[in-house]
Amino acid sequence: MNFLLLSLTISMVSMVNGLSLKGPKVPQVDKEALLQELEEAELLKELETLVQNLDDEQLELLESIMGKDIDEATEFDMIVAELKAMGMDEEDINDLKQLSELMYEFLIQVPE
Repeated sequence: MNFLLLSLTISMVSMVNGLSLKGPKVPQVDKEALLQELEEAELLKELETLVQNLDDEQLELLESIMGKDIDEATEFDMIVAELKAMGMDEEDINDLKQLSELMYEFLIQVPE
C-alpha cells in the first residue's frame, strides 16, 4: 500500500512539474521598431491636427505651391516660408519634414 501511494505521489509530482502556469510564450518585440512606430504615429497625429486647423484659403495656397512646375528644393522652401507665415514654429515644421521623409521611404517600397 505504501509503495502504491509513493508511486502515485511521484507520478503526480512529475506531472505537475511538466505543467506550465506561465501561459503561452509571447514573441519578443523589437523595441526600436515599436518606438519608431509610436513616433511615426505621433507625427501623423500632429499632421492631422495641423491640417484640421488650416482654413480653406491656407490649404489652397499650399496646394497652389505644390502644383507649380518648380524643383523640389524651391517648392519645399516656399512651403516652409508659408507655414512660418501661418504661425507654425520651427519644431513643428521639422516634424512635418521628418514625417514626409518617412512617408516617402514607405511609398517607394510599395510596388506600382
